[in-house]
Amino acid sequence: MPGGITSQTLFSYYDQLYRVDARLISGDFYQDLSPKSTNGHPYYGDKEWQNGSVIIDKTQFDSLLLRYDICKNELVCSTLGITNSNVQVSLKKEPITRFTMRERVFVPFPFTGEGKEIRFCEVLANGPVTLLLLQSKALKVPAGGNSSYTYEAFSKMSLSINGKIVNYQGKQTLYRLYPQVKPALRSYIRTEKLRLWGKKPKQHARLVEFCNSILTTSK
Repeated sequence: MPGGITSQTLFSYYDQLYRVDARLISGDFYQDLSPKSTNGHPYYGDKEWQNGSVIIDKTQFDSLLLRYDICKNELVCSTLGITNSNVQVSLKKEPITRFTMRERVFVPFPFTGEGKEIRFCEVLANGPVTLLLLQSKALKVPAGGNSSYTYEAFSKMSLSINGKIVNYQGKQTLYRLYPQVKPALRSYIRTEKLRLWGKKPKQHARLVEFCNSILTTSK
């Protein structure tokens, strides 16, 4: 190798030599064990591989192919093995501080209490008030064995404010937390014709982003 060798240079050299970095690929091989007759899939979003990045111990790995199995809670990376065959590996969750899939940003959900399993949530809006979306799936067994298995999805939105987690129940939560901006929020909802009934993450994200803009400018 050329002169001026540093630890980072060596890492880059072996990245190119082996095409995979032990700092990233440090988990177990992954298998999707869904029964053949199953409706749906266990992944966040769609089942196609998604371009993304992962940050591990302050090091960012780009141009990755990722899927997040939210049934088994495993972040999966597709890479090439030493025989140039595709290999699916579940990444260890503990050192991951952030990852992206198709520009969606995910961080570990800030559970309170000890012994909580690390799960990743999507950051829908960021600022003084951060809106987080936590999703999971469960495989529903057919009754009587005469129909297909089905993946049932569950989702929950929360607010992260000054390190504290607040259960988000729509606009009423923001009205309660920030009564001083309630008139502006109500006007924004009417003007933008936001549809906030049910679980519409993008609509709620727009409202929280607007709330953040008011809170930021009023400081």
